[in-house]
Amino acid sequence: MRSGIGPADHLRSLGIPVVADLPVGLRMRNQPFYFNVYALRPGRLAMIPPGGALVWTGSSEAGDDELDIHISATHLIDPAFSPPGGAVVLAASIVRPDSVGSFRLSNRDPKDAPVIDYSFLAERRDLSRMVEAVKLSRRIGANKLFSEVAESELLPGDAVRDDATLERTILDNLGSYEHTATNLTTIMTAEYIFQRAYSK
Repeated sequence: MRSGIGPADHLRSLGIPVVADLPVGLRMRNQPFYFNVYALRPGRLAMIPPGGALVWTGSSEAGDDELDIHISATHLIDPAFSPPGGAVVLAASIVRPDSVGSFRLSNRDPKDAPVIDYSFLAERRDLSRMVEAVKLSRRIGANKLFSEVAESELLPGDAVRDDATLERTILDNLGSYEHTATNLTTIMTAEYIFQRAYSK
């Protein structure tokens, strides 16, 4: 965009001469990530491997043969957040979201961060599918076999039961899958979300 290729109105607003009026940065899609966090039982704190199974499945709104949601079992949380000293995450995501975000320049200086708007779950279908994915994740968390290693749900927590409260909790605690970034970014995002939710 700084070279003059991008949305003409945006470039002109920053005093950048327009070379080509193209929708650069206006069709951005990234996958929303929600972290169901469980405290591990004291005898299971050194659970290995740190990354576990990945479930791909179709939501009730999926097209034919579409696997539009997935849940991954992983340790993307600082164990210190869990009272026993260990935690496991069942992270839910929408594989191909309908919601479209944007990437824009904040100014002409290449050292300044851009303005990124993910627009996560802006489309109602995305929110419905995410709620469905989190419910499935919680069903896995409530399974007898899973409860052999996890003693309690930390996030969203036992107090969150109805759909309206679950929707608000999801919207207040979304992360980004960041497929284009490093795993460290995902870990930092997960820890930030958990800190924010747990301190309320």
